[in-house]
Amino acid sequence: MAKGIRIVVNKREDKVEKDPREALAESLALVGMKRNGEIVPAFSFNTGEGRGTAPEIVPLDELVEYYDVLSAAVENGVPRGDEGGDDEPSYIPTPVLLAAQLKQGEYKTVNRDDDGDIIKGPDGKATYTSHGERVMFRSRVGRGAKTQKIRPELFSDIVDLVGSMIDQVPEMTNVWTAAVAKASAAEAAEAAAKAAADGSGDGSGDNDVVALPAE
Repeated sequence: MAKGIRIVVNKREDKVEKDPREALAESLALVGMKRNGEIVPAFSFNTGEGRGTAPEIVPLDELVEYYDVLSAAVENGVPRGDEGGDDEPSYIPTPVLLAAQLKQGEYKTVNRDDDGDIIKGPDGKATYTSHGERVMFRSRVGRGAKTQKIRPELFSDIVDLVGSMIDQVPEMTNVWTAAVAKASAAEAAEAAAKAAADGSGDGSGDNDVVALPAE
């Protein structure tokens, strides 16, 4: 039931070009995240758009700690991680938050031809295009998880935006609770209507009722 709830917190008109701050502001949403078998409210946001991007999803009750990890990286510096691929962890600041990746290094993408095939060099190895330095962070692992790639000069702005979400947590918690209650009521009403319809073949029509379980 809660899996289907998605509440947009801030939505602006789409633009062709977006910097990560604009992408975050436009994509910020309240969603349900499965954690330890339970659906919990979480903020979802993206710092990019298009192919190869996916949102960060942070439970509301983990947001302060998440922010603390990022702000500490701003203050103390992000460790370099030039070795290894994009999917390889380089730094684990906490057991849970940002457990997948937090590093700074060169961001490269593989070159492909018009058919999507990898362009190889004379040595037979894939060729790449460098996009410069990026701070890369990712809190999720597994299918669909992608790394956020931020220019170093914009990283502190992104962290400030994450920090600004903290003040919204009480309100968003109330919004989530109300949305879940509404979804539960709608689900119960749908079940009651179906049960009434299933039992309407006796000719009693609108007088059918659904008996509640005895206490």
